[in-house]
Amino acid sequence: MNNMFSKKFFFWVSIISCLTACGKKDNSTPPPTPPPIPPLEYTCDELQWVQEPTVNNNILSSEVLVSCEFNGRTGGGFSELNRYFQNKVVETAQVVHSGPIAESYSDMDSNYYDLTILQTFGDLSLIARSDVHIASDNQNVVIFDLFSDEIADSNYPLSLLKSFEINTETVRTEASDRYCIRLLGKFSMEKIPLIPDPLLKTLIKDTIEKEVPSLEADVLEEISMHL
Repeated sequence: MNNMFSKKFFFWVSIISCLTACGKKDNSTPPPTPPPIPPLEYTCDELQWVQEPTVNNNILSSEVLVSCEFNGRTGGGFSELNRYFQNKVVETAQVVHSGPIAESYSDMDSNYYDLTILQTFGDLSLIARSDVHIASDNQNVVIFDLFSDEIADSNYPLSLLKSFEINTETVRTEASDRYCIRLLGKFSMEKIPLIPDPLLKTLIKDTIEKEVPSLEADVLEEISMHL
C-alpha cells in the first residue's frame, strides 16, 4: 500500500512539475543578432608592368603592380588588420626562426619575422626562407612586405625561382568605409631551357595576366574581413 502511494505521489509530482515548468514564460532576453556582413565590392586598375619579363644572363625577372579599391566589411580598422597579419604569419609558417622583433620600418612601428613558409599554387608547392616586415600606424596604413631569396624546396618549374618579394600597402581613402591596396610583386628565376626568349617572355606575361584577377579577388576577400 505504501509502495502504491509512493508511486502515485511521485507520478503526480512529476506531472505538476512538468506543468509548472511548461507554463513558465521565458523572460530572458535573447542575444542580439549580429548584423549581416556586407558583400565584397571592389574595383581594380589594369595591371601595370613595372618591368616586363626580361632575360639577362639566363635569369628572367619581372615586376608587376596591382592597385584596388574595396570596402571594409567588419569595421575592424587598421589595428585589427595589423593584428590579423601578425597572427597569421606565425600560425601559417612552417618554422619561425625569429620574431616578432620590434623595429622601425617605413617610419612606423613594425615587427620583423624570419620564417620558413610554404606556398601552394594548385598542384605546385614552394618552401622558402623569408624576411617579413609588418608595419602600421594603426590609423591610416598597414604594410606587409615579404622577401625571399632562399628557396629550400619546390616543384618544377617553381624550382627555377631565385628570389621573389611581395610588397603590400593598405591605406584609407576619403570615404570612411573604403580602402585602397597597392600590391607589388617581383621575382627572378632561371630561364627555362629550350624555350626561346621571346616565347618565354610571352608565356610568363600571359600567365601572370590570366592569374591576377583571381589573386585580386582572394586577397581582397581576406583583407576586407578585417577592416
